[in-house]
Amino acid sequence: MDKHERLKAMMSAAKKGTPEYDSLYRSSLRSGTQKQQDFAQILQHFDKYGYDIEPPYFKNMENDFAVSDIDEQEYILSKVFKEDGIEVKKEGDSHQVKDKQGNILYIEYKDGKYEDRRDSSLNESTEVKKIIDLINRINII
Repeated sequence: MDKHERLKAMMSAAKKGTPEYDSLYRSSLRSGTQKQQDFAQILQHFDKYGYDIEPPYFKNMENDFAVSDIDEQEYILSKVFKEDGIEVKKEGDSHQVKDKQGNILYIEYKDGKYEDRRDSSLNESTEVKKIIDLINRINII
């Protein structure tokens, strides 16, 4: 088992989003393929200047940094959104970013249009609770 394979095995044992995982992830990139080494350099850039990518995130990651791998995008977006456990799903012509609980935080369409749902004051469960509360107050139920 070479160094890169050992690092991958250690990463699979570490919890995603922890400092230990981040350190192992970066080590595996530095010892990996040219593409992985390029991504390690991109991460060094972000560490130095901050994760200040502007939406549309996927379009900008691909155009500005040549990052199209979903694992790499998840890693970067977990830093941008400051949330562990970010999951990227490609659904038809869009990318969806979900948190650990499966809530959709962000949707980006192929044409670059996007919906940032992080700042929404109402999510579905909150909206449903408010409607039920209103119905209860006017004694409909």
